[in-house]
Amino acid sequence: MQLKFLARNKSDIFSLLPESLLAIIYILLLAAATCILDLKWLKIWQSGDNIDFNENFFVNSTLDEIKQAQRKVFFNFITNWIVHFTRCRINKFSLIVSNPQTCGETIENCVAFAIQRGVKDLTLDFSDPKWD
Repeated sequence: MQLKFLARNKSDIFSLLPESLLAIIYILLLAAATCILDLKWLKIWQSGDNIDFNENFFVNSTLDEIKQAQRKVFFNFITNWIVHFTRCRINKFSLIVSNPQTCGETIENCVAFAIQRGVKDLTLDFSDPKWD
């Protein structure tokens, strides 16, 4: 009965939910979308020899809780990508990450991966465009 009322008033059910619950829903949807994209695009991305992981393309929220979830998805994506990479050599490897002290293991895995693949151009950027 309540759903019919909402439909008649052109309101959506999500506007009635608390922001904390909306954040959780958003995080779950983002994780699901990333998994789907991960499966579809993994082989295409593996075919190149210039690899560029940029946190700014994954993390775009101003809410701290959502930002942390997006960072986790980003680092999980990198880890999964490295595990499934099949080429022997890469030309360029670039990693752009802010706040590197919270993701040291991922950074170390990326550097080891690049060195093992004979990378010619390794770029590590730990700056943050929001810093003064």
